[in-house]
Amino acid sequence: MTIGSLTISGKYAKGGDAKAPAKAGRKLVGPLAIFFNGMEFRLAGNEGLASTQGNNAPRPLAPASFESENNAVRIVLEDGTQLSFTTEFVDGAELLQARAIFPKGVTELRIPFRPLRSARAGEAVEGKPSLIVAGDSFVLSGKIDNDKRVIILNSALPSFAYGKFVPKKGFDPAAFSIAAASDPASYNRIVQQWTDTALVDWERSMAGTPEEESVVTYIAESSRRGNYRGAVAGVPKAFLDGNERTYRSAVYFGRLDQGLRTYAAAERDTLGRLSRMVNERDPALFVEPDLISYLDIRGNRTLLDAIAAFTLTFDPTAMTPGQAVGFLEYSKDWKRIRPNQENPFGRLEDQSLFVLSGLLRKTPDDQVFLVENDTADSAFNLRAGRALIKSTEDSKNKAWENIGRSLMVSALSLADTGATLPSRISIAAGAAVSPAQADGQRVSASRVYRFLHAENILPRTVPFTLDAATSIWVWTGAPIRAARDGNAIDIATDFPVGTTHYLLVRGVKPFVKIQLYGIDFRTDPRFERYDSSGWAYSQSEQTLMLKIKHRTPTEHIRIVY
Repeated sequence: MTIGSLTISGKYAKGGDAKAPAKAGRKLVGPLAIFFNGMEFRLAGNEGLASTQGNNAPRPLAPASFESENNAVRIVLEDGTQLSFTTEFVDGAELLQARAIFPKGVTELRIPFRPLRSARAGEAVEGKPSLIVAGDSFVLSGKIDNDKRVIILNSALPSFAYGKFVPKKGFDPAAFSIAAASDPASYNRIVQQWTDTALVDWERSMAGTPEEESVVTYIAESSRRGNYRGAVAGVPKAFLDGNERTYRSAVYFGRLDQGLRTYAAAERDTLGRLSRMVNERDPALFVEPDLISYLDIRGNRTLLDAIAAFTLTFDPTAMTPGQAVGFLEYSKDWKRIRPNQENPFGRLEDQSLFVLSGLLRKTPDDQVFLVENDTADSAFNLRAGRALIKSTEDSKNKAWENIGRSLMVSALSLADTGATLPSRISIAAGAAVSPAQADGQRVSASRVYRFLHAENILPRTVPFTLDAATSIWVWTGAPIRAARDGNAIDIATDFPVGTTHYLLVRGVKPFVKIQLYGIDFRTDPRFERYDSSGWAYSQSEQTLMLKIKHRTPTEHIRIVY
């Protein structure tokens, strides 16, 4: 049987179906051999597989059963010891790792190994014996008895590794960290300076015919600075009366019926596209931004599970730079949403950093970019920078966090007076960067803003899992909280007193009544026309449309069942 890069040779117990997939509890008879890159691990009692209990002599063992999934194998031995073999890519090379979980009383496990005829002994590598396989050096790491050709596992050292030796190429992450980004305070000042420039340009654009994205980011940033009323008052009437508005600006200006139509259409299109890519096993899926977060917000566990299974079949050697950034984002989000489950993206983190390290280039004017074919993509550099900052902020890998900030600062250094960036820059080896080398296309300031600032500033979708059977998600532009309160869902939202806030609450099942300001409110399909709060409900979309005039800084919406 071939499982990923492993080859397994053994025999099912009588009555086993050799064509059936390996499941937990599939019983075995006789020895089991695992082959990987010129090495055989021989699980047979008469060849040295043995365990020790306390101070007793080693007792020969045989494998009892096994299960397999994608690139992993788990074997249960006669004494109850569980032995797993998995492969992952580290520094661009595939590594086999094995780990034992001992039952009570078992203190040691001995696993015999032997090189295949296709391998030959090589010179010691960093003090460890090596094998030469197809011209490459492979090293076995752990507690090894080379004379008896036995690997010894115990509670203090329950694992070993075998893989290709990758000589250090001298990659120094610190060499790609620039001074302006190594200090978070300096980085924040640069981001603030860029934001100040962008805000001036957005405010100036309100005198003309601004695009919706400019309006949304202008109001969001103004609100962050405490000037929400002034920003809303400055939006031109032509935009408010126009037909180009979607759900993006509906949180500030209403027209929720149109907002719901555009939101639901965008959601259906996105979920349909992602489902097709998963079903077709299209690796371009892994370039999608915020893939895991998007599906988690909508409670789509089926698609999340399918993506996890697809990920385990992904070949790390085929990883593209776009996928490398995607995997860093997904791994971070998976740890957050399923902290107690195995992370399918974890095995790809090191390979992702390895792929990106090969694209780093520092220019003579002390800027850092990810460069492919002498070209840097500004939006990709910003996305990669954000992913590196987020994926390493909880670890001790501060060097890569600094690289992430360096990529962001370097991209911002190319901003023009309107805070836009050239979309693509030519960067020949050893050459400095000049905006004149751009291709003429620009990345809008509104798009750049989304890479730089926390998601809770802009209009966004906020999920709430209220109990095992109830999940809602809210399209909002305000701080928001939701909780179960007896037979009701209580949603609390913060907004400036005297202003109006609009929400789309998705996933709402039919209810008895809505309460605003602590009293029952009837529905009215024309609620947006009145100078008061109100609501309407779309049962087909299971969406509650709400208009809230804030009498106090915090208002409560109660959905009563």
